[in-house]
Amino acid sequence: MLSDVAGKLLRVFPIPGLDVLLAKGFNPHQKGVNIATTPKHANVLLVTSPLPEKLSTYAANVYAQMPRPRLLVFIGSSSIEPLPPPHFVLSADEINILSQRISFFHAWSEEAVAYELLATDDGKNIYTCPMHPEVQSDQPGNCPKCGMALVKKDDEMQSMNKRGNEGEKQQHEHMHAEVKEEKDIFTCPMHPEIQSDKPGNCPICGMTLVKKHNEEQQAGMTKNEGDGHHLHEYMQEDMIHREDESKQSQNKEVSDDENVYTCPMHPEVQSNEPGECPKCGMRLVKKEEEKENDLKSDEGKKNQHPKQDTQNHHQHSIENDLDTHEMKADVHKGDDMKGHDMSKMEGQEDMAGMSDMEGGFMSMVQMTKDMPRSEDGLAMEMNDVFFGPFHPGLPGGLLVKMKLDGDTVMKATIEKEIASQHLLHHFPKSLSQLPQHLSQLNPLLHSTYHLLIYKALSNIADSNDLVDEVTILEKDRIGSHLNWLSLFSRTVGDRELHYHASQLCYEFQSGKAGKANILKLTNSTKKTPYLKKRLNNIGIIPEHLLQSVTGPIVRVSGMEKDMRQSMSAYQQRNFKTIVLHENNAWGQLQVRLAEIEQSIELIGDENLNKKIILPEINNNILQGEQKGEAALEAPNGKLELSIEINDGQLKSVAVKSASKVLAGLVPEITKAQELSNALVSIASLDISPREMDA
Repeated sequence: MLSDVAGKLLRVFPIPGLDVLLAKGFNPHQKGVNIATTPKHANVLLVTSPLPEKLSTYAANVYAQMPRPRLLVFIGSSSIEPLPPPHFVLSADEINILSQRISFFHAWSEEAVAYELLATDDGKNIYTCPMHPEVQSDQPGNCPKCGMALVKKDDEMQSMNKRGNEGEKQQHEHMHAEVKEEKDIFTCPMHPEIQSDKPGNCPICGMTLVKKHNEEQQAGMTKNEGDGHHLHEYMQEDMIHREDESKQSQNKEVSDDENVYTCPMHPEVQSNEPGECPKCGMRLVKKEEEKENDLKSDEGKKNQHPKQDTQNHHQHSIENDLDTHEMKADVHKGDDMKGHDMSKMEGQEDMAGMSDMEGGFMSMVQMTKDMPRSEDGLAMEMNDVFFGPFHPGLPGGLLVKMKLDGDTVMKATIEKEIASQHLLHHFPKSLSQLPQHLSQLNPLLHSTYHLLIYKALSNIADSNDLVDEVTILEKDRIGSHLNWLSLFSRTVGDRELHYHASQLCYEFQSGKAGKANILKLTNSTKKTPYLKKRLNNIGIIPEHLLQSVTGPIVRVSGMEKDMRQSMSAYQQRNFKTIVLHENNAWGQLQVRLAEIEQSIELIGDENLNKKIILPEINNNILQGEQKGEAALEAPNGKLELSIEINDGQLKSVAVKSASKVLAGLVPEITKAQELSNALVSIASLDISPREMDA
């Protein structure tokens, strides 16, 4: 990181995402700039405003975790709470000269200060997470990372010191236990620092404590003063002592044998009631059952051939082990056993005691019998995880919550109201300002929203001015599909495709795109074999959900749902809807590539880089209370607008986009998918987080 700073290399982490920057004409391959995929690999946090309140909080956490030296740069705004004041504020026209406008001088200067998230002015009542000290708040709550309760910073320091002092004290008492009487001191042969005034077992290794020799007591023998001879004697005494205890436990008579329970691994452990072994935790079994198992084991050994050589005996043991594994595998067979408690099989003994298992080891069936089961009948290890809202493989601002069983997705949902700017609740009264306002829902569709408003007003005034609707819509479609291709290829892991797609995004937005370069990319991508293999079995839309979906993802299923078919401007250009029969992520890639090529043909080569002239929005043409509606085929599906006007002033506005419907598909297309496939499936949908929360 320091070498990057010294070499003036800017590793930029974009907020809310690279897709938003590309929509503004950002060049991701400009000199001296690299795009970082994680905050820990970045030295510049580049924030594009306006940023919703919740995303601003997430951005503040990201900045707090970035390594120093680091710089904070805002585009289009000088203040975004709760982020600190930026080092640099750039205009949208300066995003492609970052290396010229950004310097690390401030990060190296003596005035540079460390940034701590949400620190209060007086330093009091700061709450932090014991596991994640970078998480701080001015009020009690739970840690957003691990869920632990936040504690006062002063209390946490005192608690840590207290725990440290208590731990040192306990360790000191454990390592240097004082014995009041010098007579009959018992110690561990392996750990001479363990001393006691009565017999017992070593708390470290479990060996039986032995009496300390008188001469050692007098000499004050310490841990390092014993030699190998004494250690050997101690170990011999311990083995003899253990054998005596074992014989005594075997010959010990109990008044009521039927109520005596013992441990299969530690026969010296006995109890008059059921329970668990205090040494190994195994379930205690009746002593009579244990004896019967020992007799069965002895009879099995007697039945073996007495003259069997060592090699054959070893081979026989291996075969027995294999038979045991095959028997355990048979237990798992059969779909009818899924989800059932397999610790009790018909015709078999209760495995809870494991009395018939050689060695007394607990089986995985027994250990996981109370855990929920996945579709394959195996126990689930459930974890809740979040991806986003700044994940490099997802649209900027999209936050996905997943419940995982290992690396398999059991359930995935899109978190709502994360990227919401409440644009439909706080809107300008002037109609002329509405296109710029609504384009914040999707920066890639500025012209589409402008045309949508114009058509809604035209429907009120019953006017039909000549507007090149095809060029307006198809240019937005090309830019949106290229942007989607850049993000999608990044999620799939195709670096070369991501490089070329992101470069074409910049060229197209800046009016420098070449038709030949775009067609070269689409043709080569269509013929990529590994992509087809990678995407062929993921992103499949269930048939019962297709009726509610619009856009490219429904046209890959053979359905001709496209609003452009009914528009006279498209009919005049002999427009035909592109339809495939490939309901998967590969089909979604194919249909978008084909639509890019079709859009270029529809608008003509001369209009590819030509600036669009949008129709004028007039405030004064309408009087009284009026209501207008319009709908268009946006790049990801149907886009609808409804507005109410009173004497030329906007009274209400409502937008219905395809992104809301697409977000509802996420639980279905990700269920039982491997994690990486689930992320690719989500990226294939082309969800706009701001439109979704509108």
